[in-house]
Amino acid sequence: MKNSIVILLIVGLANLAFANSDGITVGGFVDAGYEMNPGFLETTSAGAGEAGENNRFLVNQGAFYFSKSSENGSMHIDMPFVQNSTSGSLTFATGMAQAYVVRNLGDYKLTFGQFDTIFGFEANDSIDVFYARNGAVFGIMPVTHTGATFAGKINDSIEYTVLVGNSASTGAQSGEQADETDPEMGLKFAYSSSQFRASLGVLSTGYSDSGCGTADCGSQMLIDLLLGKDFGKFSVDLAVDQITNPGGDASDASEAILGILIDTRYNMNSEHAFGLRLEQVTGQSSIADLPTTTVDPEEASHTQITLGYSHKCDSDLTLKVSLESNTIVYASGSGIEDPAWTEGQVSALFKF
Repeated sequence: MKNSIVILLIVGLANLAFANSDGITVGGFVDAGYEMNPGFLETTSAGAGEAGENNRFLVNQGAFYFSKSSENGSMHIDMPFVQNSTSGSLTFATGMAQAYVVRNLGDYKLTFGQFDTIFGFEANDSIDVFYARNGAVFGIMPVTHTGATFAGKINDSIEYTVLVGNSASTGAQSGEQADETDPEMGLKFAYSSSQFRASLGVLSTGYSDSGCGTADCGSQMLIDLLLGKDFGKFSVDLAVDQITNPGGDASDASEAILGILIDTRYNMNSEHAFGLRLEQVTGQSSIADLPTTTVDPEEASHTQITLGYSHKCDSDLTLKVSLESNTIVYASGSGIEDPAWTEGQVSALFKF
């Protein structure tokens, strides 16, 4: 209730403040619906897994966007919120928040602050995702970075982005250097033409944890490869993401997390579209609610198949329906039964 009142106050104050402000844009979205998990394994308060149902109405996501542009730059604020699955109250999703300033330098852009990651196929906000939920590969990717980017163009088809950020960022790829001195370093090249689209990115993150004492465990390395092509009303996209030395634990330095995504879409017309998303993540289950206490995450493989439908009712309202099939396969001899379950989501998303 308290967070809901805060959100309402923010909206009211924003309307009062920005009504008389020149050039400030206010927007956002609300994504609400119903989810069905008839065979999901829930986790009890004691940490044990048990079969159960988790069918419920919920506010999946929402956000307030504030931005202002000038001749030489712009500022952007993204204040997202989600619904707490336990209490049911709305809460701000600070790990997904953005607040950054952009300086325009002709054909180049310099950005400072906290901003969404430049890596991966799927975006953070559900307003930018075709399916009702993000997929399994999204769960291993960075979410935001705090730092700076420098972006420019080599020609009309090739763009590049250089990233320098704090070592303690948000997401599975993020790490935390003990002395907080080693920065996160990233580089991405993107190509786009009428023939196909492609991008290649790398992200190095220093990490130190108890497995290495006070010594530097080395760096995680994310390699992010995206390929895509349109065939009239059809489109196909491939994402391959590998994280080496995940967690910076020297004892597991040879283990890597690998995520593969194939996404196909059919745009019937301007209102109706269908999608099929095939994913596999090896080296990490990416499902926090499953009983993995007796087996290392490196010994799990998660396969997810998602069917999606999107109906664009008008320029602001979109209805989404998704059906997911999930399977976790553990290493032989782990003693854990390989769980399989289905999930369904119906979502109504309105942007303003």
